[in-house]
Amino acid sequence: MVAKGNQQGVTLVEILIAMAIIVILAIIFLMNYLAQIRKADDGRRRRDLHELQRAMEDYYNDNGCYPHGEDLVKLQHCDSHDFRPWLDIVPCDPQSHQPYKIVVEDNDCPTWFAIYANLAYPRPKEYCADGCQVDGQEYTYGLASPNITPPGQVNNKPTNTPVPTKMLTPTPVPTLPSGCYLPTCGGENNHYCLPDTCSTCCPGVEYRCNSEGTACCYDATCGQ
Repeated sequence: MVAKGNQQGVTLVEILIAMAIIVILAIIFLMNYLAQIRKADDGRRRRDLHELQRAMEDYYNDNGCYPHGEDLVKLQHCDSHDFRPWLDIVPCDPQSHQPYKIVVEDNDCPTWFAIYANLAYPRPKEYCADGCQVDGQEYTYGLASPNITPPGQVNNKPTNTPVPTKMLTPTPVPTLPSGCYLPTCGGENNHYCLPDTCSTCCPGVEYRCNSEGTACCYDATCGQ
């Protein structure tokens, strides 16, 4: 007769511990997966706004004004070709599938514009990272025509805070080189930016402050 050795089965506690570990790992994986999706959507939103910004500038070069009236409405038609030849397909938010918020000067020949979106992970140096209030809605990312800062940038201000008029007025820059603009930081006669720094105190993420801190000039390496 063969003697049986000591046999020890798996206890219920051990099974529950193993299941708990599997559930925790699954939750961590899911959270990382969802975070990557949100980051990918943010990248899409940034690209979309840059495409809209370029289309607005191309329209301005052809017409002497930024889009208004029926042409501006065409930029609300998601996934359409209505804004050709300046934009092949009108982009919209990849998650909500709603058009991006576009604001232009309120007249028949707008001289400035601003575009807004909401990011899941805004970057500190980007416009509206601290929140922009526009028509009662808060946004966390914005781009604008080179002559203004995106209207609506706030720091813990109440909703519907009136935007200062001078913020909306294009700043003439007759003495600056082509492709360069006055920094957005400082007073009327004391504009400044951070030398050799992209975006900060400049009209967009694709602008770099010069070494003197006196002008923001277009630099394709910024914003990458």
